This record gives sequence, structure tokens and C-alpha cells, in this order.
Amino acid sequence: MGRRWIFGLWLALCFSTSVQAQAVPSGAELRFVSQDLKALSLYFEGMAILEEGQKGKPFKLFEKAAKRIEKRLNSGQLNSGDLAVLFNIARITGNSEEILRLGQFRLFLGGDFVDEELISTCAQTAYSRGDLERAIVFLKAGDRFLPPNMERTAAICNLYANLGEADSALANMARLFQYPEFEIDASIRYCLLLNDFGLDNEAYIAMELLFQRFPEALPVQMARAKFLQVGQREAEAEAAFEAIYRNPDFSEEAIAQDFVVILEELTGANLAKDHPAWQAFLRLT
Repeated sequence: MGRRWIFGLWLALCFSTSVQAQAVPSGAELRFVSQDLKALSLYFEGMAILEEGQKGKPFKLFEKAAKRIEKRLNSGQLNSGDLAVLFNIARITGNSEEILRLGQFRLFLGGDFVDEELISTCAQTAYSRGDLERAIVFLKAGDRFLPPNMERTAAICNLYANLGEADSALANMARLFQYPEFEIDASIRYCLLLNDFGLDNEAYIAMELLFQRFPEALPVQMARAKFLQVGQREAEAEAAFEAIYRNPDFSEEAIAQDFVVILEELTGANLAKDHPAWQAFLRLT
């Protein structure tokens, strides 16, 4: 009985303004069923016509597909593919409220109902509506249901930074330290966050500790050199850059890529040509 009540409540919350909003039958049982292939066919047919440039007929097909799926949902029949189709229709039609409502429902169901596309779309939709807290909720749900992801973590940190919550931003980036594949990148980003929040001394100490831990890693050496340069430690920065470009163990391609990035950063900063940063760069060339 409890499952019926919870399921009915969530359907009421999620579909109260949808095309087929109906009362959930009192005897509706939650059942996981196979996908509605007819609805899927209508969806793909609509997509094909939409790609041809037609505007009227595709949306009629989308509406038919949505009605079929919502009818199944209102009777307690669930399928992850059905909800994905319904979600895509909401996205295509630009119904942001329905996107977020369906997103919440899929998060409630969890498992196969949650994927990276759902998380990113809902987070972006919430952000575009100015709801930063809701965007964070979706992104953090991605951390709960999906493998760790640097792009998602960086987005969470940026949102927390926009809200002025430095501790939360730093804590979320630090969470990736435990994963070897993200440790270096997350550590570098952590140092940059410290710097962004005005914690210059802490950022410098963290960068030096990172360099001690990974003294031979090119990304760490390059990040440290740039960090020293931005911090007006010109002599140290020049020595750090020179050590990189004189090291035969680093590939020319990797160095060239970073060289281009530095050049773009200097150009974008509109610094005078006699600025110490430019002079240090030119000496390295």
C-alpha cells in the first residue's frame, strides 16, 4: 500500500500540468514494463520530419507519443525508455517546467532512469531559470547515481562559487582527490579555486605541496609555472618555465600545446609588450 501512495504522490507532482494529467487510479500498482514501441516509433517519425524542416506535423506526432506514455504512467506502468522519450519531447518543445518535473521524477526512480544527459539538461535548464540551488541538486544527484565526472564537479564548484559558498566549492573538488585518474587535475583546480576565493597564501602552499607530490608531471609543472607568473613571482616563474622547456622527457607536442595556451592568455590579458610576463615568455622562445 505504501508503494501505491508514494507512486501516486509523485505522479501527481510530476504530471499535474502535463497533457494527460489525470488522477492516479486507486488500484494502480507500480509495474516495470517493456517500452512502448508505438510511442517510440511516433517519436522517431516526428524527429525525422522535424529534421526535414517541417514544423507542424512533428509536434502532433510528439503529442501522440506523449499521450500514450502518460496514459501508461497514470496506470502505474514504468519504463526508462518511455520516460526518456517523454523527456526528449519536453526538451524539443522547450517546456522547461516539464523538463524539471520529469527530471525530478527520474531521479526519484534512480537506476537506469538516470543518465548523464538527464543531469546536464536539467542542471542547465534550472540554471537558465536562475535557480542555482536546483541546478546544484541535479548535478549532485549525478554524483550519486553516475561515475565521477570532472565536468560535472567543475560545474558544481562554479555554481557554489557564484553563490559565495567557498567551503562547498572546495569540498566538492576535493572529493575527486580519491580517484587516481582525477587526482592531478582536481588538485590543480583546487589550487585555482583557492586563488579565486582570495586565499592566495593557501593556494601557493597547496600548489607547492602538489609539486612536491608530482614533481615530474608536466600538467603540475605547467600549472605551477603559470601560477607563479600570475602571482607576480616572476623570477620563480621564469625558472619554472625554463625547467619545463629544457626537460627532454617532455614531448614537444605537449609543450607546444601549453605554449599556445600561454600565448593566448597573454594576448587576452592585453598586457604591454614590456610587461615582465611577456619578457619571460619571449626569453623561453
